[in-house]
Amino acid sequence: SQLPSAHAIAKQLEMSNATLRRKLAFLLTSFAQIKLELRKALSKRLLSQSNISIEEIAYQLSYSDTRSFSRAFKQWTDMTPSAYRRQTSGNDNF
Repeated sequence: SQLPSAHAIAKQLEMSNATLRRKLAFLLTSFAQIKLELRKALSKRLLSQSNISIEEIAYQLSYSDTRSFSRAFKQWTDMTPSAYRRQTSGNDNF
């Protein structure tokens, strides 16, 4: 399944969206920043430790398409998802 929205997280925590934003701001972060860091970590893990297709990884990480995911991944790592997978496949490094 895809990553949850800020609204879904706030609802699960039984707080309003505004309260969630305030609490995250107090911690000097935002939902967008947390989601970005989660996407980075999960994409590296999924590419190096699974055989899930790049298309499925893009979907699971809530990207609109594979091209958007690949572009973001290359910005983070200076590598395409395929190149990263080849380099790290079977390794626990990410």
